[in-house]
Amino acid sequence: MFKHDNSQIVPTQRTKNTAGIPPSSDSFNGPLSLPKEKPQDFFLKQPHSGEQKSYCGYYALCHYMGKELDLNDFRDTVYKQYVDIGLPEDEIRQLIAEIGTGMEGIATGKYNFIESKDPTPGIDSGKFMAATNRYSGHWLTYMRDKLGKWWEYDSWKNRPTIIGNEQKLRNQLQTDQMTNIYYAD
Repeated sequence: MFKHDNSQIVPTQRTKNTAGIPPSSDSFNGPLSLPKEKPQDFFLKQPHSGEQKSYCGYYALCHYMGKELDLNDFRDTVYKQYVDIGLPEDEIRQLIAEIGTGMEGIATGKYNFIESKDPTPGIDSGKFMAATNRYSGHWLTYMRDKLGKWWEYDSWKNRPTIIGNEQKLRNQLQTDQMTNIYYAD
C-alpha cells in the first residue's frame, strides 16, 4: 500500500478578499464576501420599550434622511394628524401605542414622499422606506450601495444589514408582506 509523506504538505490558508471584488455569481449560497461599505454610516437603534417602541416610522424616516430628526417635531406632527381627524387627545397616546404613529400620512403629507404598492419605483430610486407586516407592523429603510447591493436599515436591530441583489430585496419585501413603499422624487 502506498504511504503518503506528510512532510511536504503545506497547509492552505484562506485569504481575505481585500480587492473588494464581490463573488462573480449572485446565486452564490455561501457567506457573502462583499466589502461592507454601507450606503451611509448613520444608524439609530429604536428602544424596545416605552413610547418610542411605536415610533418605527420616525426611525425609518431618520435613516432615509441620513440624520436624526427633531423627535418633538415628529411627535407634534403625529398628534396633530390624529387631532385633525377628530380623535380625542386622551385617546391618541393609546392609539399610538397600539397601532403606531400613522407614518403613512406624515410621509405623504409633511415630507411629500410618493407612495406606491409596487416596490419598483423605490428600487429604481435607490432608496426607499417600506411599511411591512414584520413584527406585526414595522417600517424599514432600504438603500443601494455603490456596488449595487441592497442594505436594510431596521431600527430594531443593532446595525444595518446587507440583503444582496435586487431579487433578494424583492424576496425580503415579499416575506415581510410589504404593504407600501415611500420614496422621494
